[in-house]
Amino acid sequence: MSYYIELTTVEDLEPLQADWTTLEACTDCSYFQSWGWIGTWLKEVVSDMQPQVIRVWEREELVAIGILVNTSVTRRGILSSRKLFLNEAPVANRNMVIEYNGLLLKRGHEEGVYKAAIYYLRYADANWDELCLGLLRKSITDTFINELHNEFYMTIEKQVSSWQFDSNHIEQGMAGIIGSLSRNRRYQINKALKLYREDGELVLTEANTAEQALEYFDGLKQLHTIRWQAKGKTGSFVNGLWEKFHCQLIKTRFSAGEIQLIKIETPKRKIGYVYSFLWRHRVYVLQTGFNIDLPKTGQPGYISHIMGIQHNQKKGYKIYDLLSEDSGYKKILCNRSEELVTVSFQRISVKSMLHQVSFSAIKSGYISTVVKNSIADKINVYGTGAVDMLREKWIHLVKKWPSQDKKFLLVGSESSGTTAVSDLLFKEVNNLRYLEEGEQQWVWDAYRSIYQKQKKVRDYPRLQLFDAIKVPGFSMIINEFLEEFPNTTIVYLVRDPRDFASSAIKTWKIGHMKDFHKVPWTKIEWLGIGCRQPVECLALRWKAYINAAKKIDNIVFVKYEDFCRDKVGVIEGICKKLDLPFDRSRVSQLCDTQLSHASVRAYRPSGPGGWRNSILEEKHIKSIEKICDKEMKDWGYEFSQTSDFLTIKDEVPGG
Repeated sequence: MSYYIELTTVEDLEPLQADWTTLEACTDCSYFQSWGWIGTWLKEVVSDMQPQVIRVWEREELVAIGILVNTSVTRRGILSSRKLFLNEAPVANRNMVIEYNGLLLKRGHEEGVYKAAIYYLRYADANWDELCLGLLRKSITDTFINELHNEFYMTIEKQVSSWQFDSNHIEQGMAGIIGSLSRNRRYQINKALKLYREDGELVLTEANTAEQALEYFDGLKQLHTIRWQAKGKTGSFVNGLWEKFHCQLIKTRFSAGEIQLIKIETPKRKIGYVYSFLWRHRVYVLQTGFNIDLPKTGQPGYISHIMGIQHNQKKGYKIYDLLSEDSGYKKILCNRSEELVTVSFQRISVKSMLHQVSFSAIKSGYISTVVKNSIADKINVYGTGAVDMLREKWIHLVKKWPSQDKKFLLVGSESSGTTAVSDLLFKEVNNLRYLEEGEQQWVWDAYRSIYQKQKKVRDYPRLQLFDAIKVPGFSMIINEFLEEFPNTTIVYLVRDPRDFASSAIKTWKIGHMKDFHKVPWTKIEWLGIGCRQPVECLALRWKAYINAAKKIDNIVFVKYEDFCRDKVGVIEGICKKLDLPFDRSRVSQLCDTQLSHASVRAYRPSGPGGWRNSILEEKHIKSIEKICDKEMKDWGYEFSQTSDFLTIKDEVPGG
């Protein structure tokens, strides 16, 4: 699947909330990924940290969204690192402690979206050393983590089990819950129940207003703090921001039915409080407060949870999730678990390698030997990808701009023969280090953001790694590219704009003109051009590209139609102008094959004039000819005649 990704600073929460809640309905998200949690967290915890939102689209459909927070941390007390966190900021008092984290993700896109998003962040945002995905389901990370091991230094920073009581396969009610436990535990719980019933009725009360829920939360705080102080520890409420966040969460989300606070007591004594989230048939138990001033046989934790399970069974909640704290009672009470992992992706660089070896080097006392051997091992493991990233880092830190390296840039409208020509010139014959846009999101971000003056060419130091670059969208930033790479020779492929539109239909597998808006090339807002009709948008894109190129001196223009008539001769002519070696035998052999990979173009190009046999209608062709009138005349393209439209086609509303 092909994804378009955007990273922006969170400014207005209203459109973000609209996107988030719409996508939420198509996901299997946890409460920690819901807008109830995320929206409150953005307002109360990280509003001053300039959080960013990453959005991922498949064509026009939003399929994933997440919040990123960038902060500096010190690893092992030695090296500082700029760390990017997803949906959390676990530094100082801002750690709200979440689980079941991850991008809010439409079902079916787990593997593709994570890979695309992580690659995008690697190139689009240079202001981080390490990306941390905290406590995702291992079943999700397993779908993409192995695909990235050559691109990053990856560390599983934490792996824990979350514990749940699943009511789906047991008898409902108190007897069924207790009956699922061990014989010894059943005896102890029944003994505790007998003790409390001597006081009178054992009662569970659920708060039915936000105000009452806050009262219960305060009662929980008192019991929780007493219990932890008795152990010589502080407990959660020592963090004032954590308490403030949850008070606000209770106030704002109680009416949505997402918050539950229950109190368990007898007429003579309180036993405990449980604070939970109610979300999609699951109870997430976040915090508890149990009375420690009870007889040793009182079992306040077990009694509170068993009554909580029974109460929520009646409400239709089958999963009672105690989350991942490594407490013995969770393993005893629960009947299933799930693995959660925190994964760290470090850019492969000298700094990240030193992070990995510093501790062992200092401990061993053989610092120079350990560091030298460890870095060598890392480069051997990661191969040329690691070398490229180290070179990129070196360029970013040391190499001066403008670059005096000799480069070749091949541009033109998409689907104009750029892949075939660039492969013959640079990749297959002359074996140059070669960049094509393909599925590389950072390349799309580069030309759009450079054209809009949001970034500069030098913000993408990786461009210095390549001898030849084929990116059609660079047609709009040739001037900016030449400022930083003045020793660049440029080749522009020109193709009939009607065939450009026809090829777009085949490339993106459009079967009907009503679906033409799904072609990504019709999205031209980044060019500052307002347009509603997709065919007109394509024509305006073609026109903008070629007019931008015409302003540049010394460009080698090549017509696609000339290339189709005499591939070998045209490539030979370009090689002479570019002063590149020409291997006639090899070029002749390659010209008999399709150079576009099947994943990009799963059909054989129809060649010049293919628009006559496409699903384009007369009105579409006339629209393209009107928009591109002058440019088509300049390049000698003949205009259509009535005889070109002998086939009668059904009218498509909005076509």
